[in-house]
Amino acid sequence: MSNLLDYAEELAANDHQLAQYRRLAEVDTRSIDERFRLFHAKNPQVLDRLVSLAHQAIAAGKTRIGAKTLVEVARWHFWLETEGDEFRINNSFTSRYARLLVETHPEFEGLFETRELRS
Repeated sequence: MSNLLDYAEELAANDHQLAQYRRLAEVDTRSIDERFRLFHAKNPQVLDRLVSLAHQAIAAGKTRIGAKTLVEVARWHFWLETEGDEFRINNSFTSRYARLLVETHPEFEGLFETRELRS
């Protein structure tokens, strides 16, 4: 009985190590910019939604908008509208979306506070 218990413990330890190795192998080594460009190319509806939300805020008289606020509101709408796998916008993409909004819609200049990108 002791040998069987030892064997079971060894298998459990090996499974744990294997799971750790698999997680390490799944780490995405691409830069944030690379991942953002890929995400944006596959999900243009995100920018469209952010533009719409920014226009709504401007129409309501807002002169400054937090990009994080727009992303969170967009997440809420996508969550309500999407079935199946959960749709996710990476937090690291928020500052990239703020810059893209201004780049593609000059009327948004000065609407968002941006800082120097660190990565």
